[in-house]
Amino acid sequence: MALQRTVALLVGVLMLLDWKVLGVKNGEDVDRTHLPDLHYVPEPYNWMNDPNGLYYDPRTELYHLMFQYETPRTWGHAYSKDLLHWTDLPIALDTDEPYDEGGVYSGSTTLLDDGTPAILYSVWTNDKTCLAFPSNLADPYASNWSKVPENPVIDSTRDGAPDGRDPTTAWRHTVVDPELYYMCYGMSPGPNQGAAVTFSSPDFYTWTEQGYLHESNWTGFWECPDFFQIPSPPANAMVSHIFKVSLESDFRDYWTTGTYDEATVRFTPYSTMTDIGTPNQLIDYGTYYASKTFYDSSKDRQVLFGWIREERTVDDHGKPYGWAGAQSLPREISLGANGIRMLSYPIPEVASLRVEDSQQFLTWHVNEGDNLISVGPTGTTLDMELSVRVLDIPASIPGNYSVSCEVMVLATEDTAEWTSYGVMWAAGNWYMPNTEILADTYSVQPTSNDDPRECQGFCQEDANCFAYTYYQNGTCQLKGKTGPVSSQCTTCVSGIKSDEATTLSRLLYTNTIHSSLSTIDGHKKRYRAGEIPTAGYTQDQVFLRAVVDKSVLEVFAEKGEAVISRRTYPTRSDATNNYFSTIGGSCLFLDYVGWNLVLE
Repeated sequence: MALQRTVALLVGVLMLLDWKVLGVKNGEDVDRTHLPDLHYVPEPYNWMNDPNGLYYDPRTELYHLMFQYETPRTWGHAYSKDLLHWTDLPIALDTDEPYDEGGVYSGSTTLLDDGTPAILYSVWTNDKTCLAFPSNLADPYASNWSKVPENPVIDSTRDGAPDGRDPTTAWRHTVVDPELYYMCYGMSPGPNQGAAVTFSSPDFYTWTEQGYLHESNWTGFWECPDFFQIPSPPANAMVSHIFKVSLESDFRDYWTTGTYDEATVRFTPYSTMTDIGTPNQLIDYGTYYASKTFYDSSKDRQVLFGWIREERTVDDHGKPYGWAGAQSLPREISLGANGIRMLSYPIPEVASLRVEDSQQFLTWHVNEGDNLISVGPTGTTLDMELSVRVLDIPASIPGNYSVSCEVMVLATEDTAEWTSYGVMWAAGNWYMPNTEILADTYSVQPTSNDDPRECQGFCQEDANCFAYTYYQNGTCQLKGKTGPVSSQCTTCVSGIKSDEATTLSRLLYTNTIHSSLSTIDGHKKRYRAGEIPTAGYTQDQVFLRAVVDKSVLEVFAEKGEAVISRRTYPTRSDATNNYFSTIGGSCLFLDYVGWNLVLE
């Protein structure tokens, strides 16, 4: 409480000095109906997107979160003692210099050798990198920041460096030139190409280009790159580093793991099959973008935040609701059982928000056609853990096999509104996310809602249909028997008819098609799915965890092997119920535990 009073006094003084300050509540023009309780949203409410400049300060034991805020973009700033309870601070970086007057874009914070935090950030013209430090190093909250007079420290119009943006946290070498700092930013060397260009510096003011850390010839522009060594890797680790970028081409975040060569300043992915841009390398299959990690030295872990975008129409100031965007729950990065895959999962501290006397325990067998099974606790802020098992998988799997074990949340008692998540077991060639069939199209069918399974049904019922491709714009193409040739398509789902399946896929999905009765807010009501890796896991069973926070849903399969984040906007006050359901077969819902969550 003493700390909060100190910050409140600080904020009050800043307001008297007529400084732009976060932490003052907006007026009654803010619609709080879907405002999350647990996911960070800044005050005063406005537009928010990319997390920036995250760091842990061991001197004060405080975490710092900065982020893209308002329009033109500035950097908002908040601090926390536990990554859950946040206190807003003054704007960290404003648009107050000629070189950044059009917007302060993304960047990172690095703790220098003496513990001083240093921000490198990009600007709206994509050709400059700038440097800032805390204005008062004795201020434990780093409440205000000053830009150095030498800015920009990298200028492509002056230095010949490539245009680009979003510099990473700097890293050090252990053997080759250990006295230098290294960082990279994202760029595009040419049409359809993406790259991260690396620079080195002895002092954070003078930077020398070192070539490409990593690049691709087919992904398009790379933004918001992140690169770090894996803290305390497991004994079976096949990789040492993780590289991540955000792709403008499909507004999604991709990761890859591999090794780093200090001599060449190059990152090499473990395999070309696990490189940037391949669908199985998505950090999150949902509405999640521009993620950023930082190293938490207090617990020897790498922590990830990401921007969970709105799925309804808003402008660059968050109107008409008065706010837009939420930060994800903080997630800890680890390696999967194979020592190669990157996993992200809520930090253990999230469990401290559980209301213990609200928990419910349940195991239930549900057949298709059974009445919905109601499960508690009711509410709009929930933490749910369970395993789902599909029953009676046939020895010879039909080519059109599909069974879904589903949990409905934020549901009204009459199920006029509901959002769901679950696992679908499907014949490997009958439901293929991120795939486009290039065979001849003989029929184009409009779909009544944004659900690829409707397109799948059209193909199933049409004797002439050999394959289908569903596109996110609602178009369903039925394909003839020529081909099939397929290609990657991050906005497509496809399937091929066959008498018998050779593989069985496990797909994590969310469904917001029935989530809201509203028809006027541009709500993108969609079915989204992504594959859950099977290696090292039981084929017929999946562990799930879901966190519900009013309009935010984050779902994790197998402790972060697959993740989907979504937004949902129910309109009725009784949209607080949860149900078990099944589609296409029988399911066992095992060891379900649910809690209400409260951020006090």
